[in-house]
Amino acid sequence: MGTDSTRLDAADWQEASVEARAVLLIVIEWQLVAPRWRLVQDTVGVLEAARAAADVEAMWNAIAQLEQLGPLRVSTRLGDKPKEPAPEEVRERINELIDSLVREDDPASGDRGDGEQDSGQAHGTSAD
Repeated sequence: MGTDSTRLDAADWQEASVEARAVLLIVIEWQLVAPRWRLVQDTVGVLEAARAAADVEAMWNAIAQLEQLGPLRVSTRLGDKPKEPAPEEVRERINELIDSLVREDDPASGDRGDGEQDSGQAHGTSAD
């Protein structure tokens, strides 16, 4: 029974990882007002923490939060604050998170979302 649970957990993790990457790639393209970008940045932090803790449920919750922060489908009205692309800091955090999620899906990387990371090593290198 433990083996089935392990496979299910791995499948759940991979599904959440794929969805997180897809949503993050969309988020980078958004045009939002500055206060909304601060909320996005906070939510990206929640997603980073969920990944580091290998908490699939927290990842799904953060993904849902990000999706809700997206641009409204209503045209801009006169007097609305201008929308802007993602600030550089947000873009960098998103790109780093996408990179870590991709590495986790690479079986040769040995990096899994269990909080144990090979920090300080260059991307693209692997031990033995």
